[in-house]
This record gives sequence, structure tokens and C-alpha cells, in this order.
Amino acid sequence: MNLLITSDSFFPEEPGGSARVPWEIARRLVQRGHRVQFLVRRAPDAPSFEDREGVKIISCRCRRQNILRSFWAARKAAQRITFPLDAVHIHHPFTGAAALLGGALRDLPKIYFFHSPWHQEYLIRKKFFKNPSPIEKLAAWARRRVESFALRRCDRILTLSQFMTNQLRSVHRVPAEKIDRISGAADIQRFSPRLSVPDARRALQWPLDKTLLLTVRNLEARMGLENLLEALRRLRATDPSLHLHIVGQGSLRPFLEEQARRLGLQNHVTFLGFVPDEALPLCYQAADIFVLPTRELEGFGLVTVEALASGCPVVATQVGGSAEILKPFDRSLMALGSSADDLLLPLQILLKNRGRWPQLRAECARYAAQKYSWDAVVGLVEKTTLALLKNP
Repeated sequence: MNLLITSDSFFPEEPGGSARVPWEIARRLVQRGHRVQFLVRRAPDAPSFEDREGVKIISCRCRRQNILRSFWAARKAAQRITFPLDAVHIHHPFTGAAALLGGALRDLPKIYFFHSPWHQEYLIRKKFFKNPSPIEKLAAWARRRVESFALRRCDRILTLSQFMTNQLRSVHRVPAEKIDRISGAADIQRFSPRLSVPDARRALQWPLDKTLLLTVRNLEARMGLENLLEALRRLRATDPSLHLHIVGQGSLRPFLEEQARRLGLQNHVTFLGFVPDEALPLCYQAADIFVLPTRELEGFGLVTVEALASGCPVVATQVGGSAEILKPFDRSLMALGSSADDLLLPLQILLKNRGRWPQLRAECARYAAQKYSWDAVVGLVEKTTLALLKNP
């Protein structure tokens, strides 16, 4: 097949699951013998064309702050497609909608990967400190309309969880017969328990005498990190060895750093900022517990399966796709809600049962390897696309 994949973010330049998913699918489809062009929004200094792992990358070079110029750049970039296409995969609404406005893609089979409602993500960020202004509400309305425009022009829609299927049907009124559910996954070869916890910590120069909690998040409003910090404060009253490592960057970092100081945690929380993708497997292997404290809109949670595949137990809130991953494995790892109080119980249970940790780590890795491989996911994507070509 000759495929075009569109995305609003480019992994690993932009970390996060919604950037990793289209890139993993693109490069693995190339490994299966398909030709893939990857149309993606990138910084102004990115090369116009690039070849990575056999994927032909076409960059929409623009500054994200200027939405109209970004849209025009995406439309112009879509005109630089270099070989005939059989089908189109659209991840995210912005670049996809810009590409669809040209006539070249009109009659091609199209699949939309629905990661999350774009306008809801935007509003959640805006309302963390204050109610959205009228201009911000208008911007959210425009995002919803752009996403709806792209969805209506696609033949099939794929989601990564039942939670996102429900969101899609509720927000955009998409009929069930148009939707297929796949899954997120982990690179089981890279994310595996190759090292012991002490050896991984020595490699990272992390402390050996602490009980280490880890989270990997964009530091944004819906991630619930403020609740995790409050939970840590309470847990340290009975377990002073606890230390939290936060991997990631985002607009809330100053707020979270100030909260840590206010709670007296400045010596017990380390903000690691951006960590290169190649170092993430070591981070998971070095941690005692991975925590996903999401408050809203967890479409799937690639970091959850990456941590599990690395042999690291995961405590998560019952938000979105997290419950679909963890409940079949071990319900005791689920928080009943997303507050600090809710996070305490599963963390306390794990911390009191340290003798179970070696067995649990092995069970985590085995569960992820059996259920969440990229080969299986990309096989489903390939099958869905080929079916569209046979029955347009």
C-alpha cells in the first residue's frame, strides 16, 4: 500500500502517547513492506523533507501560536506529497483537516484515529486556574468544528479504548458501525525488565536508599499531578523513605514546584524535565511504583503499558483507558477516584506488601508482553486499511 499519515505532533521531538502512536504505526507499516509518507506539524527550523526509518516525512513548518498561518502551512505541505496514494490515516484534527481541504485526498479511503476530543483538551488546560474567557470558548468551539469536519470525511474511525469510543459517540454523534477499537501498545523488546532495580538506579545515578515513585506526564491540568503531590505528603508521614521522580515538561511546572515547596516536599520530589526516549526504559526499571494520577481524558495510557512491560507495578486512577488496562490484571492497583485520598489506598496496599514486589514485577512484564505488542496493533490497522481498499 501507498499511505499518507497525518499528525499534529512528531515523536520524539514531542513526547507523549498521541505523538508516539502515529509514528510507531508509520515505521512499522514500512517494516511490513508498505510505502508511507508522514505529513506532520513541526517547528519552523525543521527540514521540509526527511527520511527516517524508511518513512518519508513532509514537515508543516510553523509556529503553533499562529493558528491561521499553521493551517496554511499544513495545506501547502499537503501539496508536496511525492507518490500516488491508496489510503490516508489521519491522527489529530488540525493537520488532517488542512490536508483534506485540498481535492487530492477527496476520493481516497480514509481512516481517522480518534485520540481525544480536541476542544475538551483545550478547555481543561484553560480552566485549571480560571473559567475560560468568551474568546477561549469560541476557540474551543472552532476546534470542535474542525475535528467534526475531519471525522465526517473519513470512512472508518479507530479508537484506542472503549472510553474513547464512548467519547466519540457522545461528542460527535458518530454511529457505532463506523468505529473500530484497537489498542495502544509498548515496544516489548525495548521496554522489558533487563536490569534489576539497583542496577538500573546505578546506571541513572538515582538513590539506592529510597522507595521511588515515578510518573511520566506532560505537566498539564488533566494529569492530576497536584493530587499525587498531596498523596505523597500524607504517605511520607509513615514512610519517610518515599521519593517521587516526575518526568516531563509543560505549562504547570512552576505551579507544581511551588506546591511541592508549600507541602515541604522540595527535598522529596525531583522534577527531571524532558528525558530522552532512549532513557525511559531505564527509568521504569529503576522505579518501585509507577503512578498515573490522571483526572480527565486518559485516552489509553501508553506509559502504563510501557511501565508494566518494564516490570514496574502501576497505580492509576479509574479514568479513561487506564481502567481497561489494569482491571483485568489487578484491581487492587486501581484508585477509586482521582483525588489524593483515592490515590492513598492502592499506594498504601502496595507499600505494605513489599515482599510481593518481585513476583508482581514479573507478572506485570508477562501481562504486557501477552496483551500489548505493537505487532498486534499494527496488524489490525493494516487489516482495516486493506479491507477499505477492497470494499471502498
